[in-house]
Formats: sequence, C-alpha cells, structure tokens
Amino acid sequence: MNNQIIIAENFFQPYLQKKYKNFFFGDQIAWNFNQHATSDQKEYYGLNVKEDSSFAHILDETQKDSKVFLDQVKSNIREKFGIEVKETLRARLRFSMPNPLYEDDWYLPPHTDFKTPHKTLIYYINDNDAETLFFNKKYDSEFKYDEEMKVIKKIKPKQGTAVLFDGLIFHAARASRTKLRMLLNFNFL
Repeated sequence: MNNQIIIAENFFQPYLQKKYKNFFFGDQIAWNFNQHATSDQKEYYGLNVKEDSSFAHILDETQKDSKVFLDQVKSNIREKFGIEVKETLRARLRFSMPNPLYEDDWYLPPHTDFKTPHKTLIYYINDNDAETLFFNKKYDSEFKYDEEMKVIKKIKPKQGTAVLFDGLIFHAARASRTKLRMLLNFNFL
C-alpha cells in the first residue's frame, strides 16, 4: 500500500452512516478538549500552517458501543480494501468547531499519527469544508522538517467516505470555516 491513498465512498451503508452520525453527535460521547489539533509535531511551521483546537474521544474496544462500531470498521476495511486489521493502535473521534477566521490557504501542521509503520483510515462522519491534504513526504528517521512539502492530494470530506493510506505519509487538515467537522481516525497494523 506504499504511497497509495485509497478512497471508498459509502464505507458504511447509508442507514449506518445516519445511525453513527446521530450517535456521535448525540450526548453519549465524553469529549476531551485539545488546544492543538496535532500534539507533538510542531517542528514544521510554514507560512500557511496554523494551529486550531479540537475535541477528541478515544474509542475503547472494551466498551460495548465502541466494540460494535470498531468491529464493523474492521470488517469494512477487509471488505472494501482487502486488508485484515491485525492490531488496533488507536481509534479516535475528532470533532472541530467552525473557525470563520481561518484563511482559504491555511492548514493545520502536517503530521503522521505515529512515527512507526502503520496504516490510517479516516472516516468522514459528516459533510464539511475542511479538506484533508496529503503531502509528497513520508516520515522516516532521516526526515528534516525544513524540507519543502508539496500537497499531492486534497480530499473534501463527504459523509460516509473513508480514506485509507500509509500512515507515514504526512497529512493535514484545513479547519472548517462553516460547519462542524467530525471524523474517525483509525490507526492499525
């Protein structure tokens, strides 16, 4: 799966998209505030790189509702992408408020979720205007943050769409300017 960025529309059937969206936007989730959307990779700050805050919730596979959802995610990864999930590294929901002050060409810091080989699936829980950007660089121990990064792909979040990619590919998001933004970030081996 090296440098591939694979998109699957209707990762869940429409009735499940609606069910999960209603559940995650409901009052059953305990959200944790993060002042910075990306936690530890602050080294790369270009002119267009701006931080933003968000809320996160780690899905715990020992909790019934989370387990049912994550089992379905793993099953769909196998069905849609032909990949078996061997180990879940992290399953995290991200929730961001609109930020109308954010400029069109700004984006959050490019990052990888882990610095070791893994795969990442992003599942868009709702439509919004916060594109996911993918860059021409992959993390390795020799990587220097002063290297110029170029955007190679932009994906506009569409409810029900999933994006699977090599987790060492640098990626970032734009802040949503007009709508709430919610997604699942699923890292696995």
